[in-house]
Amino acid sequence: FFCDSFVKFFCGSIWGRMPTEASAGIPPGVLQPIASYNEGMLAMLASGHLCQYQYTDAQRDAFHEGYTIGINDSMVLLGTTIAMCAFCLTLLVPSLYLPIREVVQPWAIARVKAEHDWLVWLQKYHHPVVEHVFQVIGWQCGVGFYISLLPFLFWIGEMRLARQLTVFMSTCVYVGNALKDTICSPRPDWTRGVRHRTSEDGDTEYGIPSTHTINTIAMYAYVVHHVNYYGVDGVTRHPQGQYLYANSGDSMVIGSLIGVVIWCSIVAYSRLYLGMHSPIDILSGVVVAGFLVVFWVSCEDFLDAWMTQGYMVPVLQFLFNVALVFAYPKPQKKTPSYTFAVYFLGSSSGVSAGVWLSYSRFHSPEGIARAHAARGSLFTWAGMLWSTRRFVIGLAIVLLSRQLANILAKILVPRLARMAGVASSDHDAIGHAITAKEEEAKKSDKPVTDLPEVVGYNSNTGVRVLTYTAVGWAVSHLSPHVFELLGI
Repeated sequence: FFCDSFVKFFCGSIWGRMPTEASAGIPPGVLQPIASYNEGMLAMLASGHLCQYQYTDAQRDAFHEGYTIGINDSMVLLGTTIAMCAFCLTLLVPSLYLPIREVVQPWAIARVKAEHDWLVWLQKYHHPVVEHVFQVIGWQCGVGFYISLLPFLFWIGEMRLARQLTVFMSTCVYVGNALKDTICSPRPDWTRGVRHRTSEDGDTEYGIPSTHTINTIAMYAYVVHHVNYYGVDGVTRHPQGQYLYANSGDSMVIGSLIGVVIWCSIVAYSRLYLGMHSPIDILSGVVVAGFLVVFWVSCEDFLDAWMTQGYMVPVLQFLFNVALVFAYPKPQKKTPSYTFAVYFLGSSSGVSAGVWLSYSRFHSPEGIARAHAARGSLFTWAGMLWSTRRFVIGLAIVLLSRQLANILAKILVPRLARMAGVASSDHDAIGHAITAKEEEAKKSDKPVTDLPEVVGYNSNTGVRVLTYTAVGWAVSHLSPHVFELLGI
């Protein structure tokens, strides 16, 4: 009875309803133990046999397997919830993260100084072409690249991979940048021989951990995991995740895995070559990426069930992400890391809302199969033309949605703040105005006067959250409806 109530509580109250094997993409028989147990319990209650403990062997086996699955799943949920709450609470309360900074920052600074000579030696071997290639790689592993890639995955029919990867990469970006602004470890010393060979504004961010390393390793590791469980079609779930093992003799599979390892190594090396990071930054990025992948793989099924069939997902996900916006550590100097995190939190809110609103129509296994049937093979002229048309039209929809949402948000956010009695101002605009006046005063040798004052919260943060929430919704909900209307 306890197991029955427990399963119904989590699958009914939190997820909305128990997902069927077909809707969840689970192979036949996986959910049968719990279903058999529930049916057996109801039958015994109706017949009055429950009090007599008259169980058949089949009922005992079903009960035991269902109970084991329920306990294992509850432990995963409990562990991930505790870890997430502890992390967010640490970032929210200065008295918790400042002692961490006081301990870790001196150690990190010492490591950066100790690795300085080695980094200078590494950069002796350089070439202009290699530098240009590594600069391009740096962009392809940055925030702008992921904001471009993830919508494309939605539009070519890889909805399950796209929605999981969107929320996962949002988690990686948030955690990586929050750790950066918690530790506040410096970049390599560019005044003492280390060459800064990139146009990135690296001097405005901290070093540990390398977010390029985190994002690259985490993304490709999750893609490998997804292919292992769902194959190349992204729909059929393979029992025990044995797709790669079953195809281990395929040269394409072996070559792809080797390519992933080489690519991640090149990205990590490029950060050293360009002078953006010290080895300790790269190593810490590898460790953080490993933890994030293990964390996500252990709870992805619960999160996917929540996103697709949960209760009031758009509202609750948005409120949770707004809480994360506030639960962000205050760095020792202003950095763009916080802005990157806000972009992804807003996008994940919009994607979650769009997937929830149109799951049965576009994002379910049946919807994914329909998209694949219309597309055909992606590596044919017809498949590439179909994908290109979707990308061009989808990009236009997203850009238009972003512009309209930005205009509306700039009107709504200050008014809502005033209605709530919350002091706010546009910190970015005020900062630019102050900088302009200081530059003007330097040229004219006059004292700086009448500087605008920063008041309360940054209203631009709210504008960014709402704008990118609209962008995520346009990617996952509005664009598929337009594609369907246009017949593409």
